[in-house]
Amino acid sequence: MTLPIDWNVQFQSQTAGGEERSLYVHRYVLSARSNYYKTSSIPPLNLLILVFQSSFIEGASATAGDRPVGQIIQTLPSHEPFEVLHPILYYLYTDLICFTTVPIEEAKPYHQVPPCAPEDAYRVGDLFDLDQLKKKALGFLVDTADMTNIISRIFGDYALKYQEIGQGYETVFYKYWNDVKKTGALSQYFRDLEGEEDVEGNRQAIRRCMELMEGLTSEGVRSV
Repeated sequence: MTLPIDWNVQFQSQTAGGEERSLYVHRYVLSARSNYYKTSSIPPLNLLILVFQSSFIEGASATAGDRPVGQIIQTLPSHEPFEVLHPILYYLYTDLICFTTVPIEEAKPYHQVPPCAPEDAYRVGDLFDLDQLKKKALGFLVDTADMTNIISRIFGDYALKYQEIGQGYETVFYKYWNDVKKTGALSQYFRDLEGEEDVEGNRQAIRRCMELMEGLTSEGVRSV
């Protein structure tokens, strides 16, 4: 199927190996899927955007060579890697997303759906107001949390930055608390912090731990 290419957008970024890669998306697809693009013509500065303007010729190819036909009218800096942009743009067109718990450089596509780190999907979904993508990423993160990984996750950057993720992990933490405390994982986490020089990060971890302990004891909600 040939799509109109008015206001085509090129996302240009680097792979983890430093290779320059470009991805193309129709401007109207961004507007239809993202609340951000419905109200803004200027994307955030963490992406390099090359906007192409061209008239649609029915039956003609939407590309000329390796890129859409049109005139570049805007360039902005890029910091998002290809491994983040590719699966999210794929999702915008197909509603298919393949989350992975392994390092992204080790992950493989699933039936041609490119792998995606759920934390990155949530972050970009939050940035561009992609509510369904955020919901899918949050569900995966909570569903894959268990007694073996909940300590690293609940004290991780995403749980501290995004309240929704933190609250989801709290549910898992309380569910597995009786098992987690037997493993000594929480004590080990704070022993590992002793050698860290990130004073503010350590303070945040301590505050987070106090909040979790208060949740265990308040109103007798949790059995310890």
